[in-house]
Amino acid sequence: MKRRIFSLSLSLITTLALLFLSVPQPLAHASAANPAGCYYPESTYYIRYVESDTQGESLGCQPINAFAYEYSLDCTDQTYSINVDLWLSHGTVPGSARYGDSGRSGYYTYPGDCQWHAAPNRAVARVDNPDFACAWAQVYGAGARDYMCTNNNTIRSGGSGLLTTVALPKMRGKTRDTLVTPNGLQLTLLNIKHDGSLLLFQYHAYNSGKQTVSLIGSGADNQFYYVQSQKFTRTSRFSVAQQATYGPLPPTLAPGASANGWATIAVTPTTQNTFDTVLYRFGATPSLTCTNLQDKTACHSDEAFQALVWNF
Repeated sequence: MKRRIFSLSLSLITTLALLFLSVPQPLAHASAANPAGCYYPESTYYIRYVESDTQGESLGCQPINAFAYEYSLDCTDQTYSINVDLWLSHGTVPGSARYGDSGRSGYYTYPGDCQWHAAPNRAVARVDNPDFACAWAQVYGAGARDYMCTNNNTIRSGGSGLLTTVALPKMRGKTRDTLVTPNGLQLTLLNIKHDGSLLLFQYHAYNSGKQTVSLIGSGADNQFYYVQSQKFTRTSRFSVAQQATYGPLPPTLAPGASANGWATIAVTPTTQNTFDTVLYRFGATPSLTCTNLQDKTACHSDEAFQALVWNF
């Protein structure tokens, strides 16, 4: 009897085991969002005084999207303008196939506040299982570096990349320099003067384009800014009495038209000599600013400025 019960028990266990094995089991990786074999490399490069960090996300795995990002950081307390291109690849040398190429972002301006600022563009690709995230970047006035690629599955590696040269648009300068927006608006910083509690900037504007352009807007764009406490701050509004002496620029300019006008910063005796940069913001895009790239909770929403910049 015991032998028969044992035989029946063994048969039941075998049947249950076969039923269990016939049910589809989960794959080895926990979820499609982070499959086994994926890696998230990061490599840091320097373009003179600006640190450029190339990051890859979900590289070396399929079938999910892989990404390439770029962050930049400057601790000199000066603004900088950077143009970025990103792609994914199997190789880190010129001629390697590129996937998900973002194209060049154009120049975006950030404060030199020793925080990480995300480039407004990214690369994304779902095919060909890319191994590397790569970047080209040019810091205005400081040169360009190409093939800033991540190392396989390596965090915080360094590299040299390839130095390149690219012609610069007239987007940064000094007093008396004429700078130009992509739509043909030319702005010249003619003069800087103090008048009591006002630091004043006189501009000449000329529309070299074929369409009417916005010169002074009602929102955040098409406005003058200065740097205060490592942040971009809009210039002050003139009072009615001040406008009689220092006329502001008009809201728009027709093709071929020109105008002179003023922008101002309200200063105190202790701050009047602390300003050395003024910007004209003609556009912006949402961005991220981070104090620590390894901790995404240390990031907050921000804006990347498209701007003309005068240092004086």
